[in-house]
Amino acid sequence: MSLREGDGRGFATTLGVAAIVLWASTVAFGRSLTTQLGPLHGAAAVYVVSAVFSLCVLGVRPARAREALRLPPKYLFGCGALFVVYAICLYLALGLASGSQQAIEVGTINYLWPAATVVLSVPILGQRARWTIVPGTLAALAGIILATLPPGQWSAQIFIDTLRTNWIPYVLALVAALDWALYSNLSRRWASGAGAGAVPLFMVVTASVMAPLALLQPAADIQWSPRLVFELAYLGLFPTAIAYAFWEVAMRRGNLLFVANLSFFIPLMSAAIAAFYLHTAPRIELWLGCALVSVGAWICHHSLTDPDEPRHCA
Repeated sequence: MSLREGDGRGFATTLGVAAIVLWASTVAFGRSLTTQLGPLHGAAAVYVVSAVFSLCVLGVRPARAREALRLPPKYLFGCGALFVVYAICLYLALGLASGSQQAIEVGTINYLWPAATVVLSVPILGQRARWTIVPGTLAALAGIILATLPPGQWSAQIFIDTLRTNWIPYVLALVAALDWALYSNLSRRWASGAGAGAVPLFMVVTASVMAPLALLQPAADIQWSPRLVFELAYLGLFPTAIAYAFWEVAMRRGNLLFVANLSFFIPLMSAAIAAFYLHTAPRIELWLGCALVSVGAWICHHSLTDPDEPRHCA
C-alpha cells in the first residue's frame, strides 16, 4: 500500500468516525429544537432544510437522481415509507418526552436498532447466527429496561408504573428502532447491487409529508434566536444529510471493522453528548443501560457466522 493510499484510508475512516459522532448528537439537538418549535414543526423544519440541501446535491449531480429512480419500486416505496415513519416517530418521541432525562432514555431505546438489525437479518437476509445472539439480544433489552427505571427501584411493577406515567415517547422510540432495523435489512435485500441509495430522495419525500402535517398543528409562539437557527441548520445539514455521505465514503474506502465496531457504541456517545448539551446528569442506571445496549449490539453483530457490512445509522 502506498503512502497516498494509506492516507486516503485514514481520511475515509475519520469521516466514518465523524458520521457516528454526528448521528450521536441527534438526541441532544433534536430535543432542544423540538422543545422550541414543537415536535412536528421541529421535525418538519429539519427535513425541509435537509430536503433543500438534497435537492441542491441532486441538481449538481442529476445522474444520481436518475440512478436512484431506476432502483426497484419495492425499495423506493417500501424503504421510503419506512424512512418517513422513522423520522416522524423519532422526533415525536423526543418532542413529547417529559424532560431532558426522558429524552435521553428515549434516545437509548431508539439505539436498540443495531441489535434489532442483526436479529432481523436472520429471517430477512438469511444470515446464520451463533447461539450468542440470544444473550446479546437479552443484554440489549435489559439495557432498555434498566435505562428507564427510577434510581434504586428495580422491579417489574416499578418498570410498568414508569411506562404508564408517559408511555407514548417510549413506544414511539421503540417503533422507530424496529422501523430502522427493518429499513436497514430491506434496503440491503432490495437494493444491494445499487451503486448508491435513494436517501436524498427519501429526505425530500419526508419533508413533503411532514410539512403539511405540521401545518395542521397550531404553531407555537416561536422565539427565534441564534441558537435556534444554529440547531435547525445543524440538524438539517449534518446528522440528517452530510453524515450519510461521510458514512458511504468510510464504508467504501475506510477501515470497515474499526468503524463498524465503533458504531455499536452510539448509545453511550449519544447519552454523553445529550447530558452535556442539555445540562442533565443522567442516572447511573441510564449509563449502565446504555452500556448494556451497546454491548448487546456488539455481541449480536459478532454472533453472525458471516457478518454483513454495517448499515446506515441514525
